[in-house]
Parts: sequence; C-alpha cells; structure tokens
Amino acid sequence: MSELIVHAKTGFLCENEEQFIDAIDKLATLDPYEIRKYAIENFSAKKMALEHLKMLDNAEIASW
Repeated sequence: MSELIVHAKTGFLCENEEQFIDAIDKLATLDPYEIRKYAIENFSAKKMALEHLKMLDNAEIASW
C-alpha cells in the first residue's frame, strides 16, 4: 500500500493489528484537504490515463 499511502500524511501503513488499533486513534490528525490534494494530483482520471499510456508505450518499445 506504500504506493497509495503517504504514512502519517494520507493514511497509516500498518504491519499488524496493534498498529491498526493505534492508527485509528490518530485518524483525526490527518488533514482531509491534504488527502484530497494528494488523491487529485496522483489518481485523477487524467493522471491515470497518462500513466497508462506511458506504460503502453514502454511495453510496445520493449516488445520490438
């Protein structure tokens, strides 16, 4: 999930149940505006489409 979450900024990366429980208590420390900004910058339809096109271009070049 580290490709989706910036620890302590957009969420919490946890490895076990104890860390998940601790993270629940910290949810109020996250800024919803920062989370939204991060999501728009990294996962908008336009951004995702451009990234997929790059991957397709790279796959096409690699298959030559």
